[in-house]
Amino acid sequence: MENKHTNLEVVEPEVKNPETQEVPEESMDWKKQFEDMKDQWLRSMADLENLRRRSIREKEDALKYGAVNFARDIVAIYDNVQRALASCPASEDLTPSVKALRTGVEMIAKEIQTCFDRHSLKKINPLGEKFDPHWHQAMMEMDGHDQEPGTVVQVLQDGYVMHDRLLRPAMVGVAKSKE
Repeated sequence: MENKHTNLEVVEPEVKNPETQEVPEESMDWKKQFEDMKDQWLRSMADLENLRRRSIREKEDALKYGAVNFARDIVAIYDNVQRALASCPASEDLTPSVKALRTGVEMIAKEIQTCFDRHSLKKINPLGEKFDPHWHQAMMEMDGHDQEPGTVVQVLQDGYVMHDRLLRPAMVGVAKSKE
């Protein structure tokens, strides 16, 4: 049997200095394509990471602030409970049935307040503070006060925040300038 490869000669590749070696044009295209694909991959990975972080943040916000509309409704109910208590001040001359009714309404108010505390609902108490349009709603200007102009001198309706988000601004009366 005759060897078919006997006439083959081994050619050693020519080793050139990499700094002076010229790269064929075809290799440049592949290198550019590789760099472009690498850049696209890195951008895609960054986009994916940003999407993951945004999804986590939106999920946390949904859990934290999901009950905002419900909380606004409960705040209105709590206002009515407070008005009911204010309309019937506690005194000794009340009949036993009215005293029992008042005690029941007080218990409801305490339970709502406990619920507020559990869900990080807090009342805004701006009396004596400088008016802030982000937290307060000015209903009127009032004179005759010794306060600096722009200071809250009367709270007409309490404001509320849930965590750090405003549910309802406090409706306030503000000291008028003395001019």
